[in-house]
Amino acid sequence: MTPPRRMVGAVIWIGAFVVSVMITGRTDAELLPELEAVDAQIAHAITDRPDDTPEPWHVEQRIQALIPDARDNCLPVTAKPQAFHERTATPAQVALEAALRQIRQSDVGAWMVQVAATQQVTICLDHGTELEAHYRAHLHLIGLNARLDPAGRVVFLAHELAHVPQHPRFSNNRQFAPADMVLLQRVREAAAEAVATRVLWQLRQQGVNAPWRKKLTTAYHDIAEAFEASMAEGDGAGRELWATRSAFHHWFTADWRLEIYDDLMLRTLRRIADDPIGLVPASRHLSDGYLRSIADYASQRFLISGDGEALISSFRAHELPAGGQARLNAIIATAGEGYPLEPPAFTGETLSAISPPRVMPDQDR
Repeated sequence: MTPPRRMVGAVIWIGAFVVSVMITGRTDAELLPELEAVDAQIAHAITDRPDDTPEPWHVEQRIQALIPDARDNCLPVTAKPQAFHERTATPAQVALEAALRQIRQSDVGAWMVQVAATQQVTICLDHGTELEAHYRAHLHLIGLNARLDPAGRVVFLAHELAHVPQHPRFSNNRQFAPADMVLLQRVREAAAEAVATRVLWQLRQQGVNAPWRKKLTTAYHDIAEAFEASMAEGDGAGRELWATRSAFHHWFTADWRLEIYDDLMLRTLRRIADDPIGLVPASRHLSDGYLRSIADYASQRFLISGDGEALISSFRAHELPAGGQARLNAIIATAGEGYPLEPPAFTGETLSAISPPRVMPDQDR
């Protein structure tokens, strides 16, 4: 894997518990292991602090354990800017509100802020993380690296806010086959990145140019470039949806992205296989409608049914890059004889709207 020269994002896979409404038949405690994940826009894998505070600590205590200075460096997301009182706020809270205020200037961004407010999400400037940003759905917590400049805070906050509506419906779930969880994570990240890019584009159209320029300095500059190239073919809300779809497709064209995220999911699957429950035969399977619905933002869907190529195998885990398939097979082998090696087939329409381009452009820029 040749990483791009301009690397800004990073990732951490830690013990974070996302409660999923898709889970039935078992207690939350029994299903926690496969839900250990942190959403983040990444360019390479790193190690960060584990969220190992013992249960049943309250959410506020768990946040305090991760961010000891949370009182001064965190801000609850509110739908209305007038709820913020600058005179009594700390410098960190003023900086966070400024980032939220910019994102609200985007139609899609304003909707994401509303969703985050409804879910009682808190944003923090995180002085202890090596990540640029992270979203811990089990804590309803977005952390932004304290060293980010104002434009960087907007760039990474937009990405993490785009993850908020995905949970719990699209959280990791043991009821899916391991290969399907690999695919689901890819789709989750690609959707968040595409939507965040649309938010930055909308800000640019309103004369707020710094976040877009900042985006072009990150490892994900190619996503922004793909979005802009699509927008050059037209204008209007319909064109923005098409450009968002183009950005989504383009996420899959970088082998280094697939390798990093697949590696992280394989580590999570290994923990699942080694826990007291282990792997269980899948009781749910992916469908076209389910996966396409991850593209629903602000009452609009950017993945269109019946458009493009038929689903190709690179979306499936049996074409995992960098030896990933061998690792997946070794994990599945721990389930014993009789465990299905292949995930259930897709149902309903062909998932044509997430077929990536056939040509993989050079990412070593």
